[in-house]
Amino acid sequence: MPIRGASLIFASGSIGAAVGFVVGGNLLNIFVDADTLDVTTIPLTSSDPQWVGAWWIGIVIAVPAFILLSFPIHGYPRRLPGYKELQKERKSEAYDNNSEEITAQASFGKKFKDFPKSIQLLAKNPTFILVTLSSVCETLLVGGVTAFGSKIAQQLFNIDLATAGTVIGAISIPGAGGGMVFGGYMVKKLKLRLRGIIYFCCVCMCFAAVLAPSFLMTCPSQPVAGISTSYRLGDKIDLVSSCNIHCHCTTAGYEPICDLNKTVYFSPCHAGCTETILLNGTKSYADCSCISANKNVVVAVSGNCSEDCNWFYVFCGLLFFLLWFTFATMSPIVTATFRCVSQKQRSFAFAIQCLAARLLGTTPGPIFLGAIIDSSCDLWQDTCGKKGSCWIYRKYDLVTRLMTWWICVKIIGIVFLLFAAKLYKPCTESIEVKPAKSTMNEKQ
Repeated sequence: MPIRGASLIFASGSIGAAVGFVVGGNLLNIFVDADTLDVTTIPLTSSDPQWVGAWWIGIVIAVPAFILLSFPIHGYPRRLPGYKELQKERKSEAYDNNSEEITAQASFGKKFKDFPKSIQLLAKNPTFILVTLSSVCETLLVGGVTAFGSKIAQQLFNIDLATAGTVIGAISIPGAGGGMVFGGYMVKKLKLRLRGIIYFCCVCMCFAAVLAPSFLMTCPSQPVAGISTSYRLGDKIDLVSSCNIHCHCTTAGYEPICDLNKTVYFSPCHAGCTETILLNGTKSYADCSCISANKNVVVAVSGNCSEDCNWFYVFCGLLFFLLWFTFATMSPIVTATFRCVSQKQRSFAFAIQCLAARLLGTTPGPIFLGAIIDSSCDLWQDTCGKKGSCWIYRKYDLVTRLMTWWICVKIIGIVFLLFAAKLYKPCTESIEVKPAKSTMNEKQ
């Protein structure tokens, strides 16, 4: 297959991940222990903060599918039909460090003693090193957003995790997949050489960085009594107040309730409620000392306050283009990697790049973004003095830090690519001569 056609393969992979988002989001509507418990006896819904979805079902489905699909893949030949014709048409754009001459030997790469030499050739190729580092930056962002994208959307727009996963997955299918096909198509359409491919990636990354302020489009934070607002006018902001001090409440479990003024209380206990009433299938609360002195009058209902917020739809539109330009660089970067190394080193260079992307990008990406999310926490779960999950986040801190992280990593990736283009030194025409032809001429 021509290198320019590789975008279809990468697009297929991104579409698969996006479909996984949609399916996984819907699976989260199933309770985690639905296989062993009677779900009808659980007083929780999927929108409840204490709800844990059946995350494990996706793994049970995916693992057997991987095993079954591996058999037909192993049936493919080492080289596809048309390989020799493609080889004749290709011209080397490898970095000029004599790699073409060294690797042109028929026996090169077939013995383990050639391994250190292969590493040395790649280490002396600054274009390959810098393109790989830029790829690491991209996978750092993609890995983090893939792991926490649904959670971020849940916090920014006050929606349940299942809906967030389904919507983001639905946007990712045309956004990420279309972006990959677009990137490969532009390289082919414009007939870009190595430097042109690198500059094209820089332009796409600039667009993706410019779209980062879309993270600022969030629904307004709901006032939470004792955390962002006081229980009563003049009281200090503290979860424990004179109206609930006799209740001895804890933060071990988050059970939000909403009063008639659209103020959220951490739990019925923190609102000082002593009476629970079931109205039309919804838990309602009365006799709440922190809300109203009226007894036997419903003053709050279970769950966070509902609100009309249309920013989510605007965010989804901008997220589509952000994913489009982010994934538009994926296949061109791989193409640039193949072109800046010698023919015999392409597979090895790609393997090294994938290893670096996994170790330095995909793996630490969720860790870095998780730390950013945790740094925006306003209230942690406290169980017997041990810190658990975060119950409530400071939205402004979350979105500004997320945007800053995204822009900074993008800028670093762009700088790596600009230096890769600057330091690139193509092979001379004499190096492009094939060894086989030279040997034949010598015999004549």
